[in-house]
Amino acid sequence: MAGCLLELLGESPDAAAVPDGMAVRLGVPAGRVWRALEELADAYLLHQDESGRYWLPALVRDYAAELAAMRSAAPEAGWRADSVAA
Repeated sequence: MAGCLLELLGESPDAAAVPDGMAVRLGVPAGRVWRALEELADAYLLHQDESGRYWLPALVRDYAAELAAMRSAAPEAGWRADSVAA
C-alpha cells in the first residue's frame, strides 16, 4: 500500500495528501490509507504539518515523481511501483 501511495503522491508531488480522495482512487477503505500514511510518516518519508495534512520531503517528492513517470511511461510492461517502493 505504501508504494501505491508514493506513486499516487508522485502524480502531484507539490499537493498535500488527501487520504479520503486517495482511498477512492485506490479503491480501498480510508482507514487503510490513513494507516499507510502514518507508516510512511514514521519512516520519515512523509511529513505531517500542524493542520494534519501530509507532505512529501523534497528528496522523496523527486523519487515519487519518478515512480509516477515510470508507471505512466510503461503501464503495459507490467511494472508495479509497490514492488519497487515497498
